[in-house]
Amino acid sequence: MFESLLNELQDYINPMQVNGHVMAVLDCLSCFANNALASNYKKPTLTTDNILDVKDSRHPVIESTCPLAKAILPTIFI
Repeated sequence: MFESLLNELQDYINPMQVNGHVMAVLDCLSCFANNALASNYKKPTLTTDNILDVKDSRHPVIESTCPLAKAILPTIFI
């Protein structure tokens, strides 16, 4: 009985897996967006220059585990 059910569903397994993957990606991106709004993160500006210029950078894990880290905002220019 189980094998006949698997045979019947064979055509639907791959599309269901693809849909599951798409839903997982959307869920992840939605969580990223929600956290960005809640923590007031800023959107990066992308250019074609080979320059990395980060001002007042923040790290979400460090901020959540070390309250003093909110006072430290490193700047990077490469």
